[in-house]
Amino acid sequence: ASSRTFPAAEVSYEVYLVTDDAFLDDQFFNKVAASLQGGATCVQLRLKHVSTATYVDWGEKVRKLTRDFGVPLIVDDRLDVALAMDADGLHIGGEDLPWKIARRLLGP
Repeated sequence: ASSRTFPAAEVSYEVYLVTDDAFLDDQFFNKVAASLQGGATCVQLRLKHVSTATYVDWGEKVRKLTRDFGVPLIVDDRLDVALAMDADGLHIGGEDLPWKIARRLLGP
């Protein structure tokens, strides 16, 4: 589980950035940083078509940016990646790991 606490009730979802594989280029991190500088209040890292190693590597870099701005980082679908990179949360959809199992594995 994350070493930082972002209770859901305290997270601002006003400007919620969701990344996408279509924007994975040499400016990806600059774009995330610009979004944070522009006021993004939460970032969801959503990478559907990359290897686990790439997801964790890029995720750790995005996590550094979000921590610098005091903004929570949510990982899309991948509990293993969320745990590996010490993300602040996990987004799971209806076709993903059941939320009760995810909660048990992630902790409170």
